[in-house]
Amino acid sequence: MSSFTRAAASATQAVLRGSQYSARFGYPPSCRVYVSGLSADTTDQKLFDAFERFGRVLHANVVYNHSTGYSKGFGFVTYASVQEAAAGINGMDDQFLDGLVVFAAYAAPKVPQTHPRATT
Repeated sequence: MSSFTRAAASATQAVLRGSQYSARFGYPPSCRVYVSGLSADTTDQKLFDAFERFGRVLHANVVYNHSTGYSKGFGFVTYASVQEAAAGINGMDDQFLDGLVVFAAYAAPKVPQTHPRATT
């Protein structure tokens, strides 16, 4: 087994409070979790509370449409460690939150936005 394979396997496996978790992901493991399928009733605090039981949550936010003020149906949860994020993904993926089933996965890495320069 290559060192890359071992590192990838260990990054997706977490032992937290004596239980082993294995997280699925499409992006590299990180402390940031993408959550979709959120109800219009889900607030930042409800999102925080739902994920907090799986580890130390540093921040949770629901994304809103700036024009309408309505939820876009997704948000992000930031954990203190990758292991806690893996536990949160395993614990909340395909679970009910405010009456809807939510999907949880590692968030895509933030890409710095580049703004095209105005030409004169």
